[in-house]
Amino acid sequence: MSTNTLNILITGGRAPVALDLARNLHASEHSIYIAESLKTNLCRHSKSVTKSFLVSKPNTDERSFISEIIQLINDYGISLLIPTCEETFYISKYKEKIEQATNAKLFVDELEKLKVLHNKYTFIQKVKECGLSTPATFMVDSQEGLLNVLGSSFAYKTKLVLKPVYSRFGSKVKIFENTKDTAFKIIISESNPWVIQRYIEGEQICTYSICIGGEIRAYSAYKSSFRTGIGASINFESVMDRDIFDWVSDIVRKLDFTGQISFDLIKTQDGGIYPIECNPRTTSGLHLVSRRYALQDAFLNIKSETALARENEKAMLLLPMFLFGGFNIRKLSDIRKWFAVIRDSKEVVFSFGDMKPFLNQVNSFINLVYISIRKGISITEASTCDIEWNGDL
Repeated sequence: MSTNTLNILITGGRAPVALDLARNLHASEHSIYIAESLKTNLCRHSKSVTKSFLVSKPNTDERSFISEIIQLINDYGISLLIPTCEETFYISKYKEKIEQATNAKLFVDELEKLKVLHNKYTFIQKVKECGLSTPATFMVDSQEGLLNVLGSSFAYKTKLVLKPVYSRFGSKVKIFENTKDTAFKIIISESNPWVIQRYIEGEQICTYSICIGGEIRAYSAYKSSFRTGIGASINFESVMDRDIFDWVSDIVRKLDFTGQISFDLIKTQDGGIYPIECNPRTTSGLHLVSRRYALQDAFLNIKSETALARENEKAMLLLPMFLFGGFNIRKLSDIRKWFAVIRDSKEVVFSFGDMKPFLNQVNSFINLVYISIRKGISITEASTCDIEWNGDL
């Protein structure tokens, strides 16, 4: 693909990673367009965005969503489409149709591959097929099935993790010692299967990669001290670990993966690496490799070498740090750590030259609160309820 100025369409403009990506590619002299189904989104008022469009909700009207994407690509001469959030799956489903109807390249892999990776059970099975270690994992689709697993030798005196096959941000994860009472506190069915997994003690490390043909073009690994609940990180500290990089390189090569892919891993004290789940889309690790030309070179495959996050690179989301960071504080040292994160980390939404996204965060948050109250779901769930994909394509 030419390195001349391109018109690039980014979907998922609600996400801080989409804003960071838009700013980065704009700084690399490209024209950025945003398509988003949430009216109040971070990218909408950014100076880095040429134009932002409100489109249909993909998980309730996918055909209109795809038709609108095709029209935008043709009307504005889009050369490259980069999905960021779970609308990725809907775009992947119609990848061939979109590419036949337009002149754009879609930076996403085929749907069948994404489906295997997004499903928390089939992902573990795929990692096994690749010859890599995994935690013992079972899928259950009934209360009886869960009770059978809990009553087996697998679960005896063992710390376990229970989570839906399709979920995000750790919003429904349950970590518990074996007790059959747990089976009656959740709803499990054939249409809502869950995974039960052996808990692995160790350090949790998340990775983010931009890949082309099974080769990594940009990469970061990070740990987090502060989260919203169990899963969603709100600060990101770069980790330089060759074993983790080699693990990711191995699996993306065996998958021949093209697109953005993220892994949640546990590294044990003896050096073992165990996968927990995979997100075949953009995640917050992008913030750690977001420097001028690095993302352009990765997405456009301009340079063969891999762009790596710098050692000790730190980033954060300031508003969530104030709203939710306090829930992670258990002792005095956690307070000192919170202040250190605020002091030492790059705030990914704030920019002196592009203030409106930072100032409009409050409006976006109020809208999510309204959605969460109206639908009776958490704020985190409200942030993805119109785009999330739960295996129904």
